[in-house]
Amino acid sequence: MEAIKEIIDIINNTLDSSLPFVILLTLAGVALYFLIKWLRSEGLARGIYLWVFFILQEALLALFFWFIPLWLSEWTSRPFLAPLLRWVELCAGFTVGVYLFSREHGGRRGLYSALGHLSVILIGWLLDRWVGILALSVPLLAIYYYTLYRIALVVVPTSRPEDGQEKQQRFLVLLSYTWGLQLPILIAADHAGRQIDSRIKGDFTRKLGIPGMVWTRSYQPVGITAGIVFRRVDGPGVVFTGFLERPFEVVDLRTQLRTSTIEAVSKDGIPFKAVVFTAFAIDRTEWTREHYDELRRVNPSLRGGRTLDYTKGSYPFSRVRVRAALSTTGVNTTPSDPATPAIYWDDRVLNQIEEAARHVLSQRNLDELWQPEDDRPGASALHEIADAIKDRVSTSLQASGVRLFTARIVDFSFTEEKKEAEKREEQVKKEKEESKSDMKEDEVTEQQLATWSIDWKRQRAEVLADGEAEAERLQQEARAYAHSVLLTSIAEGLQQTRSLDPALPSYVIAMRFIGALEQLVKQQPEAGEKTSDEVRDSIRNWKQWIMSNIPED
Repeated sequence: MEAIKEIIDIINNTLDSSLPFVILLTLAGVALYFLIKWLRSEGLARGIYLWVFFILQEALLALFFWFIPLWLSEWTSRPFLAPLLRWVELCAGFTVGVYLFSREHGGRRGLYSALGHLSVILIGWLLDRWVGILALSVPLLAIYYYTLYRIALVVVPTSRPEDGQEKQQRFLVLLSYTWGLQLPILIAADHAGRQIDSRIKGDFTRKLGIPGMVWTRSYQPVGITAGIVFRRVDGPGVVFTGFLERPFEVVDLRTQLRTSTIEAVSKDGIPFKAVVFTAFAIDRTEWTREHYDELRRVNPSLRGGRTLDYTKGSYPFSRVRVRAALSTTGVNTTPSDPATPAIYWDDRVLNQIEEAARHVLSQRNLDELWQPEDDRPGASALHEIADAIKDRVSTSLQASGVRLFTARIVDFSFTEEKKEAEKREEQVKKEKEESKSDMKEDEVTEQQLATWSIDWKRQRAEVLADGEAEAERLQQEARAYAHSVLLTSIAEGLQQTRSLDPALPSYVIAMRFIGALEQLVKQQPEAGEKTSDEVRDSIRNWKQWIMSNIPED
């Protein structure tokens, strides 16, 4: 036991004597590091000035932590007073510093962690000074951090569970949280990824070597910026962020379906509303070398975007193309005013398609919105308009990393809705000058629509008149033909009757035919009093003609 006690005393005395040199070496190393850093960043004069000021701070710290407790110990002739005062200064300074540094986003977590660590170290010191710390405090802290590491692998989300580097990052995220020094931990709040919510608040300006985290779904890569500089496209899944890094927009890799209403003006000056349906997505097709070179000429930032560099999961994509889509909005598109809506990448795509739709519609008269330019069977004006819109924006969108599947006009509207009419009425009451202008515009629009409808009615009347004339002509021809057939049939019947019985008197035969005709007229449905009288008069005339032309037997 005496030998063990002597060994412990030797270790403690050695560490006590070497501690000042270790502290001096540490302070010298820190001072040299900051001197080199400031000379590089601030220049010679300002670098030396900052370094001298830092040395004065270190000297003041050494005075309070080391020399004042030593002087008090010698003055009072109590050797135990110096280490006791140093422990008090160390515990108080460390605890207060951690609490002040972490209270904004960590509350009291930093304070509790600091007190817990100091308590474990103090117990080891009271047990047997440095040997107690090495034998008890260090193993207890090692067990604590190992347990924390295993907990981090369970509670912190992961994208690559077997990746050692990701395991380390997950552990650092949880460790920084226990000390209240974490960077923000964010999550894509909705399935479309437009809103990024802060699950655990943090300070992204802290340069402590600890990561923050962004969690997205399997179809949501995210653009990461550092200040106003676009840093990278990362994800999907768990994305770790560093100093000054934060997400500014999440991209949805699924096919985007949008329906919007635009205001357009036809070529003949008639305003109307059109409903536009579009379908687009981040381009995930393999480009040929020729097509890639063509798109590179339009957008040089597509360099390296010919093939897909993320092929895991159900939504492969190219980070270069996603970056090109995000670059159309810029990193400063999120407004400071919550009342002002932000402009997202898909909004920018929809704006381009709507602008192209307005241009295509302005090239057609009102009649041509339904009448195709191609007169082949099966041709459709809406198909022609859709093809024209796609041809106009397809290349520019693909140069921005977006593939347009379709853009179609599905409906037209020439009247205002009730709410818009009520809003206009309120505006008329508030602003008389603007109301007069609006009324004049409405009158012009109504006049244009009236002119267009009159032209359609004129064309309709002409078509109906031509049809009635043609029907009348056909009826006259049919009537004449029927009259001719009837007379021919009567003549042939008289001849056949004469041939069957030459002795039969001619007037008997004629009277039988006339009686048959009168009976046929009676059996027909009435077509009107005027028509029946005309038929009877015609039969009476035939009867007189036949009786007057019968030869005497």
